[in-house]
Amino acid sequence: MKTKLITRGLIAGALMMLMVPTAAMAHDGCYREYRHAGWRERDLAHDRYELQRDLAYGNWRAARAERADIQRDEWNLHRDRFEQYPYYQRYGYYGY
Repeated sequence: MKTKLITRGLIAGALMMLMVPTAAMAHDGCYREYRHAGWRERDLAHDRYELQRDLAYGNWRAARAERADIQRDEWNLHRDRFEQYPYYQRYGYYGY
């Protein structure tokens, strides 16, 4: 009787030890996606700085290109954030 209880406890403990790395990997995936958006935000800040510099110097063609780049980067950032929260798709909101 006592050996059955010990055996069950060991089996349950072994299964719990197998579940810990799985949970850690799942959390790391979410964290990786969150970090992924950080460089896009830094890129946007740099592009906005360049836009202000181009406008200050009167370089209108470069400013137009920077505005297009900022718009494209903002759309990509919005898409990345939307993909982190897939439950919006159930309500008919597709992020466009």
